[in-house]
Amino acid sequence: MPFGLWRKEYTIRRYGPPAVVNGHLIPGGYEDIMLGLDVQISKSETITDADGEHKLQKLEVFADDEIYMVDEAEQRPADLLWFQGKWYECRSVILLDNTILSHYECEFIQCLHQEKTPHGEVPHDNK
Repeated sequence: MPFGLWRKEYTIRRYGPPAVVNGHLIPGGYEDIMLGLDVQISKSETITDADGEHKLQKLEVFADDEIYMVDEAEQRPADLLWFQGKWYECRSVILLDNTILSHYECEFIQCLHQEKTPHGEVPHDNK
């Protein structure tokens, strides 16, 4: 961990690939893991859907361990990051390995609909 000084432990929710049972696609489970990350708050983004406009926070994240985006071929959701009481979904990942200080640079965006917390609780505000 070359930049361990700036890293803190955060929960990453990592999903497994789905399974086919009796011809039906069953979503894979997930595992909550702890990773040392440098998380920086970035610009917000406004999205519009059937419920109206939503302002969602974006994060810039630096990691030594690989972070996963959505994998359409395996039909696996992207990794989620638990930060300041909310889930954020990984939107992009770039491996910067042109020096001995190689690391992953990631962008996360706040999830519109929040899942259970890492402690299994349902969030009070589901937005």
